[in-house]
Amino acid sequence: MSETFGIEAGPASFDVDAWIAQAARPQRTVTVYGRADLVARLDEIDAEVARHRAAGGAEEALADLRAEWDDLAEAFSASALPVTVRGLTGAEEFTAIAAARAARPDLVDAGGALSPAWHEFVGLHLLAAAIVSPAMTLDQVVAIHAKVGSTALAPLAAAVQALTSAGTVVPATPFSEPSSGSTPA
Repeated sequence: MSETFGIEAGPASFDVDAWIAQAARPQRTVTVYGRADLVARLDEIDAEVARHRAAGGAEEALADLRAEWDDLAEAFSASALPVTVRGLTGAEEFTAIAAARAARPDLVDAGGALSPAWHEFVGLHLLAAAIVSPAMTLDQVVAIHAKVGSTALAPLAAAVQALTSAGTVVPATPFSEPSSGSTPA
């Protein structure tokens, strides 16, 4: 499965073109929840259960809370949307920023100062440019932001930033015993 492109025979035999042909930008999948509002009630139920148990209450008395918690947790899980993002090239960043500036010139004053809303608006443009799947338009990204807010999209934005600026982080294998300081071969 692993191809070396001739590097084992030395740098002179390395097939750069073959390596470039198979190369791809790093990607990460992050889950966004459409019903993050349910977490507040789940937290309340957790606290009620903890108080009940601390007071020595019978487990049978928790049946209604357990059923509510199960229903809410199921609804929360069902609202999960796995979104795959990739790192952006400098050209893609420039294009997204230029599109944002063209779409909302009112967010930049005559002196070139950027309004606070500018950063959020350009961030949505960058995020839309970085989404690989499911395919989304800028309008859909803006609509998601309006519905779930910046907090729900923050993990996506953080993943794009990390992929764009930090390079590829090689994940550790989940199939071996953890050891201190080990990295995959």
